[in-house]
Amino acid sequence: KCGICDIDADAYKSKTGTHLAVDHHHVTGGIHGLLCMRCNTKLAFFDCYEARINTYRSDEATHFMTPDQLTRANNRNK
Repeated sequence: KCGICDIDADAYKSKTGTHLAVDHHHVTGGIHGLLCMRCNTKLAFFDCYEARINTYRSDEATHFMTPDQLTRANNRNK
């Protein structure tokens, strides 16, 4: 199964028609585990922009949502 989202390898193959990817260190060749395409792509993006993402997330908030806006925004992803 995917090492990040835990999707079962057989379920992933049935859903996408492809196998999980072997996640490996690009310099040493050491194998970390198996990843689905979604997690593999997001992990690669994070690796490229980790410092910028951490800086962005650590900055103080400059604007705030009202409770109603926050509720609507949080319910969009359900």
